[in-house]
Amino acid sequence: TGGWCPCLFECLDTRHSAQRRGRRAEQGARIVSLPPGFIRTGMTKIALEERPGIARLLAATPLGRWGAVNDITDTVAFAMSDAATHSTGTDIGVDGGLKALVLTQS
Repeated sequence: TGGWCPCLFECLDTRHSAQRRGRRAEQGARIVSLPPGFIRTGMTKIALEERPGIARLLAATPLGRWGAVNDITDTVAFAMSDAATHSTGTDIGVDGGLKALVLTQS
């Protein structure tokens, strides 16, 4: 996968699904995707630390650090809360700025 997230296509599909389903807002649906960046978990820690290209990519992201599980859970809590009642059919990136980095370099 060239150092990219092996689930990139699944993440893109989730994002596009959220955008399509967001049109159902008139039925009360609030659909938001949360495409993650590099999140430190027991499963990803070893795999990502063994790939030298990942360290360079991570250092180049605007926040320059691994995400934590609570970064995801806190964003999910926000997306489900009354503070996000006007959000639907969109994504909230939890990627430390990785998407912005990729967009500026393409």
